[in-house]
Amino acid sequence: VRLGKASCIMCSYNAETFGYGMLGPGRQSGAIPSCANRYMLTDLAQTAWGFNGYIVSDCYAVNRILDRHHYADSVADAIEATLGAGMDLECGNTLSTSAMQEMYENSSTPNDFDTHLIRLFEVQLRLGWADSPAAAPWSRWGMSVVDSHQHRELALRAAEESLVLLENDAGLLPWSDEKVKTLAVLGPHAKATVAMKGNYAGTPPFLISPCVGLAAYADVDCTSPPSCTVTSPVGQCWTTEAMAAVAKSDAIVLAVGLDSSTQEYEGHDREDLRLPEGQRQLLAMVRAAARKAGKPLAVVLLSGSVVDLELEKGDRGFAAPVAVLWAGYPGQAGGAAIASALFGHCNKFGRLPITWYSNSYTATVALDDYAMRPNRSRHYPGRTHRFFTGQPLYRFGHGLRYGHFDRTHFSAKVIFASQPPHAT
Repeated sequence: VRLGKASCIMCSYNAETFGYGMLGPGRQSGAIPSCANRYMLTDLAQTAWGFNGYIVSDCYAVNRILDRHHYADSVADAIEATLGAGMDLECGNTLSTSAMQEMYENSSTPNDFDTHLIRLFEVQLRLGWADSPAAAPWSRWGMSVVDSHQHRELALRAAEESLVLLENDAGLLPWSDEKVKTLAVLGPHAKATVAMKGNYAGTPPFLISPCVGLAAYADVDCTSPPSCTVTSPVGQCWTTEAMAAVAKSDAIVLAVGLDSSTQEYEGHDREDLRLPEGQRQLLAMVRAAARKAGKPLAVVLLSGSVVDLELEKGDRGFAAPVAVLWAGYPGQAGGAAIASALFGHCNKFGRLPITWYSNSYTATVALDDYAMRPNRSRHYPGRTHRFFTGQPLYRFGHGLRYGHFDRTHFSAKVIFASQPPHAT
């Protein structure tokens, strides 16, 4: 807020166990909903941090003050609680025109409403809302500025640095474009484009799929028919053409994962941490084919959250090694970044920003149990890298890179001077 000179802060759906509100302590162990927490919105943001902008609610967060947190008993109370806390604008329908009109007419301090309007108009004026286009140069910015060479390079760099190399058995990667000249690329995300955007995304000028990106480094046989989706039965992806591509290739890339339209999105929780059934079968079959043919296999995983590939249930270590690259949802240059990483032209890998649990964790911890700390009496292992006492699939901060380091032990003789040195 201070360094970035933020112009807007959004209050969220949750409630804090600290702070205070206009209506007193909350009914959930005293917790105050974020959009009604005067300490957060006024004392901290505006007074302590010197915030110069407006505060808006997350969409329908004010409704939840009524029907989820039960902090307010009426719309009038919800308006008093949120505006009194320091919120200026609502995304939702609680602060409707009729409700606000009634509150204004019955208010003993109508000037308080002006405070919120002034904050909103000040930001609009800073953005040039009342100026002519000549006085607001950004009003003339078009796609030549948005889709500039520098921004394309930034999109590629962001994708490259967000990739996490989870596994690299036997130093499988990076591949040499002198040795790996033909590639079999298969799986539901082999031709992924829209899926790479994730959600809450704009419309990029282009989307580079893994197949297109890899074609810059090798002769690619991309066998991913339209019927091969993240929820398809294995037979829609493990086709005769896919088997033939694997047989004649130097290496295999299997692109699997989730998407933000059917598997993980706002308002939808996953039931476990595994791949969909068809993809689990596909991974097992491709691994078996790679082992039989002696072909190296790289698994590219697209997801926005934890996926347990259950590699320990396969036959790791018996023959063909496997590498696993988590790509998240890498955006418009995703395919180019993935290809560059697999062939070692880029070694900018990131690290996991969260703890990755094995699928068994879902049977141990209830989805609605938000306790952080472990509890032995009820066999609760805790959550996050700070408190989890179990064995994670991958630890917070895990991530591999290409490179080899030798460590040499040596001893040194320490010589003490009989007289202190003289400064000259």
